[in-house]
Amino acid sequence: MSTVNVCQCGEGIETQSANNNLCHQCQEEQGLVELMRQEVSELPVITPSESNWHAIQFKLKTKDDEKPLGSKPRPNNIRQLIFKAKTITAIAASLSFVMIGFLSWQNYQMEHRFEQVLTMNELLEERLSQQTVPYFSQISISNKLSQLDVEFYRAKTIEEKLAILMQRKKIIEGYLKPDQGVSNEFSI
Repeated sequence: MSTVNVCQCGEGIETQSANNNLCHQCQEEQGLVELMRQEVSELPVITPSESNWHAIQFKLKTKDDEKPLGSKPRPNNIRQLIFKAKTITAIAASLSFVMIGFLSWQNYQMEHRFEQVLTMNELLEERLSQQTVPYFSQISISNKLSQLDVEFYRAKTIEEKLAILMQRKKIIEGYLKPDQGVSNEFSI
């Protein structure tokens, strides 16, 4: 009478005796394992000399001193790494504050200069408009100034606006300066 048993690998097998609970593949593997055990037992046992053990211990000690790339740092090294990280972070924060301060100062200086140029242009325009009878030169200057005004409103950066205002200043100052060579007086 045959019975159905389950092998150790989980496969169902039919056996006629209760002692054989292994499938064909498991029986082959068990036979290989037994063969290997016999061959290992026939190998001679070799014991190394004392000098070999000392050399192994020496290499293990020197290997501990040389830290491989993947190993964890020692606690003392971790403290040093944390200190370096904090130092670098502090330096970066300090540099950030210095840069922010410098850029703020530059912005303040640029605004101050911009206000000065605007004030100077206003004063020059007032002097120009004080003359009651408009001359042809005044009309041509006002056309040039209106073109510069259009450029000024189209300018996007403060540097461009400052350059345009400086051009305006030069045009107005050039008109307001008295002509030096017009005088009929001669000096000897």
